[in-house]
Amino acid sequence: QVVVEGARPVKKAVRPSEANPSGGIETIDGAVHISNVKKVG
Repeated sequence: QVVVEGARPVKKAVRPSEANPSGGIETIDGAVHISNVKKVG
C-alpha cells in the first residue's frame, strides 16, 4: 500500500501529549492499495 497526499483523509483520535497538548481528532492521509494508483507525468 502507498500513501497519497489528500487522496484518503482519515480522522484519528489523538491523546494529549507534550507534542500535542490539547489532543482531540487529527486528520491524516490514509493508505491506498497500489493497484488503485496510476503514475501521472
